[in-house]
Amino acid sequence: MSAYFKFEGELRLALRAEMQGEEVRHISQSRRLRPGDDFLLQDRFGQRFRVKLLNQRRQRLEFEVLEAAVVPEPSPLSLELWLALPKEKALELILQKGVELGVSRVVLFQGEFSSGRAETPTINAQQRWERIMSEACKQSGRQFSPTWTWFQSLEAALGQTNATDQHWIFAPLPDSSDWPISRAEMVEQKHTLWIGPEGGWHASELALAHQAKARSLELGPRVLRTETAAISAMTIFQHRFGDLN
Repeated sequence: MSAYFKFEGELRLALRAEMQGEEVRHISQSRRLRPGDDFLLQDRFGQRFRVKLLNQRRQRLEFEVLEAAVVPEPSPLSLELWLALPKEKALELILQKGVELGVSRVVLFQGEFSSGRAETPTINAQQRWERIMSEACKQSGRQFSPTWTWFQSLEAALGQTNATDQHWIFAPLPDSSDWPISRAEMVEQKHTLWIGPEGGWHASELALAHQAKARSLELGPRVLRTETAAISAMTIFQHRFGDLN
């Protein structure tokens, strides 16, 4: 699946239109297109088309819509990543890979052992996260970015869940579960993958996991960094039960 660019308006067959701004700069720098070349463009409704470049000057680009393009279906597995707030660099990597690996939502919360204390994320941080996910979305060919939500604690996040949600906590607990087997059973529920900070889970958070009937899983005998654990967990679930095959 090829990468695409975004158009803020609505596209239709045979349309001739002009676009300008930051997206035109991205097209110029990444593709070095010339008049007559074609590329993929997706509008604000998620419709994707192959378009032909007619003319380009400075920060303006004129194009013509040629044909509709195939938009990949989202993963059949409803998968949310629940992440105790890690360091900024690790978080940005996880957000990027979460988009590529098809998670439907990212839940960020302040863990008891998170590396830094934070109130509600700043506007600058939120805009940076949105930009990272948007770029990953276009690069991977995904139609829409996942949503994300911030909570002050794991307990607050659990207050917004449904009783039918299946929670999975990655921690070496005495009652660790076997990996699920039935793909058909898995796609009938929403699944949340809980990834803790490098400092581990606090006893109060493990108690919340027990109350929420979260099933515990392990990712092997080695201690993993937060970003390694998150990417590994998402990959395994999508490979075994989703569309990563």
